[in-house]
Amino acid sequence: MKDVIELRSATQEDYGFLYKLHCSTMRSHIEATWGWDDTWQQCHFEQYFQPEADRIIVLNGHDVGRVLSSQVELNLKRSRA
Repeated sequence: MKDVIELRSATQEDYGFLYKLHCSTMRSHIEATWGWDDTWQQCHFEQYFQPEADRIIVLNGHDVGRVLSSQVELNLKRSRA
């Protein structure tokens, strides 16, 4: 049987899954750089959680990852050389 990979829109109900994913994928990097503070991480994640910007990666009916996108406005200026 072939694996089925899908993307679905995230919802508010995905908060727990996405926070666990954040912890499992980012903790070692954050610990090595700044140190890990559970309370700060929870507050920061909650403050910036925007499910409308997330897509959940689903493998064979199981949530396994995320795709996060955001738009950034660029203001480029051409310089004269």
